Amino acid sequence: MNLTNDNPIGCQLIAAHGGLEAMSMLIAGHFPSFSSPSSFAQIKENPLTTEKDHLCDRHLTDHELDFLVAILGLLVNLVEKDGCNR
Repeated sequence: MNLTNDNPIGCQLIAAHGGLEAMSMLIAGHFPSFSSPSSFAQIKENPLTTEKDHLCDRHLTDHELDFLVAILGLLVNLVEKDGCNR
């Protein structure tokens, strides 16, 4: 993550080598409830149902939460300083 912090060139290089896609796939692969189309379809059908009801079927462990926060932090860094990554 340090390579991308306030480093537009680092962000460009990481993205050029598939970094954005890799981070997105890590989230989709390790946290399927965040990318499940059925969760969002159910929310759309019943507007009183909250997204939280579907995404919190189980609690994340501390390790999983740390992993998710690190990936999201890296994604933020990758798009923050580089318009092409956005």
